[in-house]
Amino acid sequence: MSDQSDSTIRSAHWLAELADHSGVDLDLRPDPEPAELVSAWNAIADATDLSQDELVDRVAAHFHLDKAELDQADGRALKLIPAEVARRYGVFPLSATDGEVAVATADPLNRRAQDDLEALSGRSVRFLVGRPDLILGAIDRFYAPDQFLENVVSNLVSGTRPDSLRLIREQAVENAASFDLESPPLVKLSRLILDQFSNEATTELHVEPERDGGRVRLRTGGELHHFMHLPLVAMARVIFRMKSLAGLDLAERVKPQHGVIRVASNGQEKELFVVTSPGINGERLSILGEEPDYEAYFEHVQQAVELAKAAPVMGRVLVVDDDASARLLMRSVLEKQGFEVLEADDGPPALALLDEYGDVSLVMLDLNMPQLHGREVLARIRGSIGTAGLPVVVLTGIEDPRVEIELLKAGADDYLRKPIDPQRLAVRVQAVLRRAGSYEAWPEGL
Repeated sequence: MSDQSDSTIRSAHWLAELADHSGVDLDLRPDPEPAELVSAWNAIADATDLSQDELVDRVAAHFHLDKAELDQADGRALKLIPAEVARRYGVFPLSATDGEVAVATADPLNRRAQDDLEALSGRSVRFLVGRPDLILGAIDRFYAPDQFLENVVSNLVSGTRPDSLRLIREQAVENAASFDLESPPLVKLSRLILDQFSNEATTELHVEPERDGGRVRLRTGGELHHFMHLPLVAMARVIFRMKSLAGLDLAERVKPQHGVIRVASNGQEKELFVVTSPGINGERLSILGEEPDYEAYFEHVQQAVELAKAAPVMGRVLVVDDDASARLLMRSVLEKQGFEVLEADDGPPALALLDEYGDVSLVMLDLNMPQLHGREVLARIRGSIGTAGLPVVVLTGIEDPRVEIELLKAGADDYLRKPIDPQRLAVRVQAVLRRAGSYEAWPEGL
């Protein structure tokens, strides 16, 4: 971006120098927060009788950069940059290609932001200049948690039967939260999960955070089965809502808690016993059909956590490609990263493996396969309640950007161009799983 050294940039921020030339006494830190940038831009615009937009023109021209248009957002670019990172640096992702992501910023010499964005996205970063207040507004608008959660829920609840359970709400308590516990998508997802107890064979349900997001598992007929994969933004909010319904303290995530959710089914009331406890990757929540011996239950959970700590795993990746050499390359790269790898040479065996293994963390999916096209496999993954939230990276040799947009709209989390570059594959897999596991930070104060 600039040939100035980091030490020069840090010793005198360029906005402070601009303010000095404008006759403004501006006390600006070397690494200003986004709110400080808004104040600095306002002060300089007022002192120079420039509008905010005119100041953008001047800054963009000075650094030989383009201006940012903030009225649209590319879904792929948003997936590349987590919300917490966008807010930390006051940047907004605008568009992305296979090798570059374009980002709006009011601080185009922020080297730390550029380095972090390139590491997260696995692409080079091209800065465009925008007003800091409008950038923060775009972040709030396009990264709205309920907007993302609505997309998750639309995949999860499509084609499912109506709720069989009715909540009895008098036991719910008021809890401070930075998101709405009664938002429609969150209510739908929570009801879908609770409704599993309308099946008398279900005795336990567990919402468990993992490295790549979270999973919901059911115990039916004495066996524990995978029910659905959840991105962290959905899983965390489901846990908070269940805790609220059970009358538990949302702010407490370290000490075990237990409570009761009362429901009615077919005119009969029943109690569901809610238990929370700390796990390796965050708080886990269990719902039990019968009241346990809580002391013994917590001891059993703690033992399971200690065993898991002793044998940590990166996760399991399913590679789907009819090209044996491509599968071998991906297996070699992924196993070096610590992943367990499953292989399928076409769509039908891939779907069978997803049914068999409930703990797949990511699918690498080729488009062109002889029996079942990758688009159909993607549609079935997104249309199944067990895999609707599962991260999928599409592998394609097609360079048409319209196809890439179609794939992202169809539910792909990212795509890789063939022939596959091993280093890019490793970075993309890590970035996709990082986004799945931390798309949205924990709500503040909780």
